[in-house]
Formats: sequence, C-alpha cells, structure tokens
Amino acid sequence: MREIIRNFELLSLDEKNRRNLAVSSWLVKQLQDELETVNADRLVVGVYAPLVGEPVWWQNDAVKRFPVDWAFPVARREESDVREMDFYLCKEEELVPQSSFGIKLRVPPQQISPVIPDCFLIPGMAFDQSGNRLGKGKGWYDYYLKNIRGKKIGVCFQEQLVNEVPVNDDDIQMDVVITDSGVFNASKS
Repeated sequence: MREIIRNFELLSLDEKNRRNLAVSSWLVKQLQDELETVNADRLVVGVYAPLVGEPVWWQNDAVKRFPVDWAFPVARREESDVREMDFYLCKEEELVPQSSFGIKLRVPPQQISPVIPDCFLIPGMAFDQSGNRLGKGKGWYDYYLKNIRGKKIGVCFQEQLVNEVPVNDDDIQMDVVITDSGVFNASKS
C-alpha cells in the first residue's frame, strides 16, 4: 500500500491536480445525494486535512461553495488506552499546523464545542468493494464511528481500491467509496 502512496507522490503536479479534481467532482455529486437523502438545506460533514498522498477533496471550487459546514477531527490519547477523537467546525484555510503522534497535522484552531457530523469523509490506505477500510493502524476512526449513524464515505485514489482488505471485528465498513474514477456503493456483508 505504501508503494501506491509513493507512486502518487512521483506524479507531476498537473496529474495530481487532475486526480484530486476528479475526487472533488465525485464528492460534490455524493454530497448532493446525501443532502437530498436527509432532506436538509445544509450538512455538517466530518472531513480530514489531507496528509501527503491522500486525496485533496477540496480541490474543486464547487465543494467549497456547497451548503455544508466542515468539521475537522482532533485526536487525543487519554490516560487509558482509549482513543478519543472529536470533530470541530472549521474552514480549510483556518487550520493550523500541529504535531501529534509523530505526524504533522492541520487541526482546527479553536476546539470549543465538538459537533457530531451528519456524514464523514474518511481517508485510508486501501478500501475494498465491501467498504472495508485499511487505515494507518491506530483505529481512531473505527473507535469514533462505532456508535455513529452518519454515512461513512471512504476517499482514495483508484489504485487504492483493492479486491480485499483484511478486517477484524472492530473495523467499521464504509457505505460508499469515492475515487478519482467514480463512486462505489459498498456491498456490505
């Protein structure tokens, strides 16, 4: 999987932009469907600030104009081994750099009142047709999402959509996976 990420890093800037724009365009369609499904005027969407090699989902200006409020995650390790993660309303341009767990992240500057998003964009190393997700191994999203009802939208590049992802009982399946080639409804088992 890491080879897929490295190969993406070697692409030209134009090719990266083209592929990120394709992900963004499919995302706009998915958000429109979600807005109609929940019969609302506006959504709160839990999103991620892309790390190197992850799709930049906000590449399309239509995404920025969409009637949503973005909520970015902040993860913290509590005294026990419990993983705590909350989402906070924030615009992409307001994110501030922070080093957490050895990774350079961008997080909301003010973490006053957490929100529970209506749906989620979730990155991963790989996804399969059943909506299974291979994360980065710490289980932050799985732990947070285990009691959340909102639609779970996996986001990756086409090469990261594989035949099968290894899973265990704690892994949360996605409802939909968006790539630069399209939107795939997960066939949950």
